[in-house]
Amino acid sequence: MMVVIVNHKTKTITLCSLLRDTFTKIYSQQYHGYQRIETAYTYGGDAAAVATVEHFLKLPIDYYVTLNWDGFIQAINDIGPLSVRVDRAFVGQNYWGHAVHFKAGLQEMNGARALAYARERHVDNDQYRGFRQQAVLYALLKRLNQGALVAKGSQIMGDVKGQVRTNMSEGDMLSLIKYRTVLKHYRVKRVTFQWRTFDTAGRSMVEVYPDSRQHTIAELQAAAGRRAPLPQGPFVTNGHYLYNSDETVQSAASEAKADTDYGNPHVYIGEPGNTKTGRLPIEVPLTNGFRQSDHTPTAYPDH
Repeated sequence: MMVVIVNHKTKTITLCSLLRDTFTKIYSQQYHGYQRIETAYTYGGDAAAVATVEHFLKLPIDYYVTLNWDGFIQAINDIGPLSVRVDRAFVGQNYWGHAVHFKAGLQEMNGARALAYARERHVDNDQYRGFRQQAVLYALLKRLNQGALVAKGSQIMGDVKGQVRTNMSEGDMLSLIKYRTVLKHYRVKRVTFQWRTFDTAGRSMVEVYPDSRQHTIAELQAAAGRRAPLPQGPFVTNGHYLYNSDETVQSAASEAKADTDYGNPHVYIGEPGNTKTGRLPIEVPLTNGFRQSDHTPTAYPDH
């Protein structure tokens, strides 16, 4: 999941990737209680995913776009190739399970190669996968600045029809392509979380440190023009955490490696039993790579 905020007043595009294992309350007709944030889409489709992200970030989501892998590949093949800056060399895996080698530096990528790059998380972790996805999106925005693509807008829409789900109209999406000459002057900013891993009931989860979550929420609200900007300077979590681990998946040493507290001492501020999760329902069936949306309404009061 990635949240993108476009602010025309400040001429800024803000990107924030959410780790799929983030432990949070799920808003879905099929699941009630706390689970990994990806559970919202798995058991409630787009509507539940949007409602859950809105609550987690305390921010209204106006538009959503969901791509399946075929649509991702096709869209980039129509638009690309993309010039993506690879920050480190590694060997990934493509759509069909074959090894793909990436060298550090600027590389051209077709759809299948860009998908392999965007999906990789085993060389580091899910947060860095989010950064790779952001790099692909940034390369896509740069590629859209090429004028010849405007004439291909309708072809692209036709090629990915059935591979994309969105509440944007075709006209909205074509307008976005045509708006590229304005967007190319916008500054791109990354907002991220500080987090730790913990285990519960045989599953590894991610806890975003409570103060980091509140700081990121404030950053995103400021990026959207909903509050005053925050003071400049780096943020470091105080290390206070809500969820105790039962270490059913990882050892304490392994968990310590997957921690972004920067050496601050941990302080447990949670309550016993607050990691209890509900029973997972039967997964909503896939249709062409998509989950059926359960029409969960957002209850976020500021929407």
